[in-house]
Amino acid sequence: MKIKIAITLYSFLILILPVKHFFSAENFVSKCLGSFTPYCNLTLNETHKGALNREINNVLPVIIFITGITGLLVYILSGFKNPDGLILLFSITVIYCIVHATSSIIGGPHGTSALNVMLDIGAVFADAGWVASCIWAARLLHLHKKHN
Repeated sequence: MKIKIAITLYSFLILILPVKHFFSAENFVSKCLGSFTPYCNLTLNETHKGALNREINNVLPVIIFITGITGLLVYILSGFKNPDGLILLFSITVIYCIVHATSSIIGGPHGTSALNVMLDIGAVFADAGWVASCIWAARLLHLHKKHN
């Protein structure tokens, strides 16, 4: 059962990336998605970013998505015995969430409205939750690999 939860979490991390095609960065739903889910703020089309940031935001989600799909395929093709690719994506997510939370704390609120302040505070707590969840799932998959 726990492995299924870890695989569901992993699948969510992969499937959340294509969200940029459905939302613009200017509405409430996209602000919530960008604040509370990993990588979504990378995929939202924000017009105020510089050219380099836009290019990074175009390439990084593709790399993460390919890493996720490759890790899942390796896991499936190995007969569910080699979760190293899954553990890699969870590790990338942990690093990303720590950097994202740190930049949110150091950078301060992204606006003066109460909504922006609440979203920034919520993003830090959401990142902490994602870090804990990904560490738990990676540890679980590592133990699963050890026993198989």
